[in-house]
Amino acid sequence: MIRAMIEKDLRLLLADRGALFATFLLPLVFLGTFGWIYKSFDRSPEKGANDALPRQKLAFAAPIDPELRERVQKALESGPFRVIAADSADEVERLVAHGDAALGLYLPADFEPFAGARGVLYQDPAREPRFAGAFAGAVQGSLAKAIFAPQMALLGPRAGAPEQWIEQRRPRGLRASVDLDGFQVSTPTNAVLFVFFLVLGMALSFAEERRTGTFARLRSLPIRRGPLLAAKLVPFALIGCAQMLFLFGIAVLVFGLEIGGDLSALLALTVATVLAAVGLGFLVASIGGSEKQIQSYGTLVVLVMGLVSGCMVPRFVLPESAKQVGLLTPHAWALDGYAEVLGRRGTTVVDVLPEIGALLAFAAVFTAVGAGLFARRG
Repeated sequence: MIRAMIEKDLRLLLADRGALFATFLLPLVFLGTFGWIYKSFDRSPEKGANDALPRQKLAFAAPIDPELRERVQKALESGPFRVIAADSADEVERLVAHGDAALGLYLPADFEPFAGARGVLYQDPAREPRFAGAFAGAVQGSLAKAIFAPQMALLGPRAGAPEQWIEQRRPRGLRASVDLDGFQVSTPTNAVLFVFFLVLGMALSFAEERRTGTFARLRSLPIRRGPLLAAKLVPFALIGCAQMLFLFGIAVLVFGLEIGGDLSALLALTVATVLAAVGLGFLVASIGGSEKQIQSYGTLVVLVMGLVSGCMVPRFVLPESAKQVGLLTPHAWALDGYAEVLGRRGTTVVDVLPEIGALLAFAAVFTAVGAGLFARRG
């Protein structure tokens, strides 16, 4: 009897493809995705303390002795930097202000740190907040490596290194940033991740109504397909907005989250994010399948998108290649928008229009494809 029970349950489990997928393939997908993210971190050619830092683009201009400039550039590239050549201090500053480089280093023609004539390091404190200080230290270390070693050879072991090689500045044109803390990172990442779990709720709701025949009865009413589907989607959109506003409200009132930008920008970005989540939920629901199948591939879609977008690993920690792949998901655009709204003072709706536009485009594409699949299934 016991053997028969074991064999019966094994047969049932092996016949359930959704359960098998969730048991074996879903962990494999996560294993591969996490491995790709961590393997994608650019490492410095030389082993050292900088190995823990993700490699960053650094704009560099230095109208100094060509031999010294070459030594400095090689030292920078041996650290956590990919050097972008610039022609002037203004271009270095512009590249950092526009986000084309994470940092910018300018060494003036009279650069002589032993005499107090320092270089200028342009850095956006709201970008890569976890590593901002470490990057500045890595720049100073590279300069010491390029300049102080030859000085030691000339002046002997009593030669002393200057305490400061660089002066740190914020690029002109950047709005002031809010002092970042853990909740300014965790609030948007968790809010975006969990609002996309609407995908599973919507898809399972559609699957249940198909299974019970409820949707077929609704279709018999004198209501066109479009308004009928909209009536199904609106409640989830309202719940998603309520969920997001609840989380942000608790973060502000209880955890002291500071919102640097306008509330109108936060609301517009939130609505666009929820619409993208509802559109994705409709697309998953339109693919169809049993409730177990939807649970399996719906979970896969939600979690993998959350992983590669930066909801589980903050985007400023991800390597550049992973950040670019993340832009294929609506989550990443939402997180970039929230980083601006929460992290920069005076951010308005206009400042996050690219992110809002991308989210609405995702919502439109998901909904259009879902409607086409839904119509084909009848």
